[in-house]
Amino acid sequence: MFAADFESGDLTEWEHSQAISERIEIVDDDAAEGERAARFEVRGGDEEPGTGAQRAEVVSGVEYEEGDVRYFRILARIGSWDHDHWGMIWQLHDDSTGSPPLSLQQEVDEPEQLLRLMTGDASEIYWESELPDEGEWFEIVIRVEFGDSGSLRVWLNGEEEEMANGETVLVVHPLNS
Repeated sequence: MFAADFESGDLTEWEHSQAISERIEIVDDDAAEGERAARFEVRGGDEEPGTGAQRAEVVSGVEYEEGDVRYFRILARIGSWDHDHWGMIWQLHDDSTGSPPLSLQQEVDEPEQLLRLMTGDASEIYWESELPDEGEWFEIVIRVEFGDSGSLRVWLNGEEEEMANGETVLVVHPLNS
């Protein structure tokens, strides 16, 4: 099981990072838990050297198999955002090329700012909620069952959420990694 945070003061727990130098910073103040947190920043025009894309992310390198059930806990705070553009907060990659099969994104859907769990290409929305206020910590737990008959469940700040199908469990075909 993979578990990582930023308490070490560096990124050694992660397989690698993709960001312009200085765009991922370990901070010693205002952590939601523990002593440290990471601050990720992407500015307009940034091009991460390895991908040429606008990104600041860490990668676990963990792979999952058919039938695996995993919980992903994302503890985040959005300090500021360009509210005219969408942005990715978390993503789960597979071994294919292109957009990830699962992505947590901040979306602009006038007049609301939304938090959405969906495919990386936005072709399917699995869950959505109003984006928490800027500067407010929030916790999202995503339960993923991998495979051809995969499923998703979401908790926001400890409360189980209704998925796009109106239920608390959403079957997703396929959900592979």
